[in-house]
Amino acid sequence: MFPSNNLGDLIDLSKDLSKTAIIDTSTNYRYSFKLVHDLANAVANGLQAKGYQPQDRIAILAENSIDFVTTYLGILKLGAVVVLVNVKLPQSQINDILIDSNVKLIFADTIIETTIPVINFKTDFKDFLINEDFTSHPVNDEVAIILYTSGSTGAFKGVAITHKNHKWILDQKAKWRYASQLRKLVAAPMYHMNGLSNVEMTLSGYSTTILMPKFEPKAFVSSIQQYRVNYISSVPSMIASAINETELLATLDVSSLKMIAMGSAPVSQALFEKIKLNFPNVIVRNGYGTTELGPGLFGPNHPDSLPIPDLSVGYPMAGLECRLVDGILEIKSPAMMANYTNATNTQLTDDGFFITNDFFEVDEHGFYFFRGRADDMFKSGGNTIFPAQIELALESHPLIMTAAVVGIEDDIKGIKPYAFVVLKKDAITSSQTSGELKQFVATKFPLSHCPREIWFLEEMPVNGVNKLDKTKLSSMAKKLLYKA
Repeated sequence: MFPSNNLGDLIDLSKDLSKTAIIDTSTNYRYSFKLVHDLANAVANGLQAKGYQPQDRIAILAENSIDFVTTYLGILKLGAVVVLVNVKLPQSQINDILIDSNVKLIFADTIIETTIPVINFKTDFKDFLINEDFTSHPVNDEVAIILYTSGSTGAFKGVAITHKNHKWILDQKAKWRYASQLRKLVAAPMYHMNGLSNVEMTLSGYSTTILMPKFEPKAFVSSIQQYRVNYISSVPSMIASAINETELLATLDVSSLKMIAMGSAPVSQALFEKIKLNFPNVIVRNGYGTTELGPGLFGPNHPDSLPIPDLSVGYPMAGLECRLVDGILEIKSPAMMANYTNATNTQLTDDGFFITNDFFEVDEHGFYFFRGRADDMFKSGGNTIFPAQIELALESHPLIMTAAVVGIEDDIKGIKPYAFVVLKKDAITSSQTSGELKQFVATKFPLSHCPREIWFLEEMPVNGVNKLDKTKLSSMAKKLLYKA
């Protein structure tokens, strides 16, 4: 059983703590559950010795590392609030977040411009630690974490999450009967819910995390063989890049891999099939969660034990209430955030459901299918266009690895669709390919939905959490169109 309701106490101290909890791929060092627990206590002691108190806001601004993990747990043990900041943001936005969350101390792995005290993981951290036992501060409904999300709006919102609410969903995951057998590869950043929750789940589930500092396709696929990974957690864009390393994959023994789980974005049928082609014996799962509601809200828990259909995110977890309103998913979850730090619109209905702004469909058995963001939808000459549908059509083409569709302003139509694609590594580009792809889309959609231009990229731009960066693609499209 867990020592307390404090999120810093995810490690079950009744287990054999000599088992490897985390392998840091940057150093290849193996950290036992005991060592992770002791290091987290050392952080909590160090904070207390410097006068920091429960509910003080303390930020982590760093890439994935063992120091990140133990500092995260140590801050929580103290009863302070962890503020997680995307390291890839511009300095001005980082400063805005630090001000908004009233941060009193920063842990960082790089030099940052700030008047707030900083403990640098590379230079100051070891001297800061105090290696003694620590009794975690008792908590319940107090805020534990603040994560910043921009969704699709570009405006950063601070999502405040309590110990009680976040621990509820982690406890559900820890009950999975295969949890302790996992060797999970995590390269998604821990300043995002996807990477953070997966590390938390492996700690609470008594399994092993293979932790990468950041995603790099060749290192990612090589790690499967090197560390005998049996479970991968990622976002679709990461997996698409990884399986495009066809030459490297052909040289590796990836037979240990049993499951690939993806979340944070829709998964296309084409990507699903490409994964199965490269990993024929692997179970592929499409997950869904949000920063505001919690990770992994759906799963293989159908009351009639029916298998999850391809591309479905699964059946709602016990304890959730879900409904579709005009195709948009609304959820009431025990893991729901406490509030936004800087936004009055909480996206809550009068009866307490959170409006996700995500389009879903439900089949006759109650399985949910994520179809895309409502924010992405636009109208062209009166026609409603959902970019995700056109992207799925493009990705069904045998030459295409990934596709992205953006809407660009037009004086006549209002907005017109344009597309970017990444070809498979063994595909050959010709001057006719763009025209052929337009004709291919025209066989599946009305001409109003067909991209006016299709441009080729070697790789898709992604943001700090490895999601497709459509803001950057829109800017690129405008430059190509107007030669700006």
